Amino acid sequence: MTEAPQHIKYLAHRKELNGDFIDQTVDGHLRETAVSAESFCQSMPWAKWAYMAGLWHDIGKYSDAFQRRIRGSKERADHSTPGALLASNVFSDKMNFENLIGRILGYGIAGHHTGLPDGNSVDETCLNSRLLRANFDFSPCPPEIFHNLVINILDPSLFFADCRNGGLHHGEEGVSYFFSA
Repeated sequence: MTEAPQHIKYLAHRKELNGDFIDQTVDGHLRETAVSAESFCQSMPWAKWAYMAGLWHDIGKYSDAFQRRIRGSKERADHSTPGALLASNVFSDKMNFENLIGRILGYGIAGHHTGLPDGNSVDETCLNSRLLRANFDFSPCPPEIFHNLVINILDPSLFFADCRNGGLHHGEEGVSYFFSA
């Protein structure tokens, strides 16, 4: 007789309150963050990008290492690089501008706790080094996270619309919203 596989409750956050734990699942956290990020950027042309960044920012919390850590282990668990890797891979075989979107998303995702990483340097924390080292099993992730990946980028001028005539309507404020959403 074979034993049924155990269902793992993938945790994103855990708080202790009076000896009890209040848990937030990874799936719930990713979906809530995606909706919140999109809403936060709703008046800007990159709201769908913010949604994708929110959906993928903590996808690395599906790793065994992170699940052990959140349950008390002291082991290190990089939970942001897998989302940056996913963004880079999803757009890697696309046109140049689409490839750029994956890279932009990757920077925001990889730096959502520590700030934007360098792109390529001798430092092992730069984005290229992190992506090359990344080895992540995406199989525990719900398949819906990989569906509806269409971001309308047929007109790249939408992203840069406010930069016309040397002016930046959203300027640094808009970029800051996107990367901190």
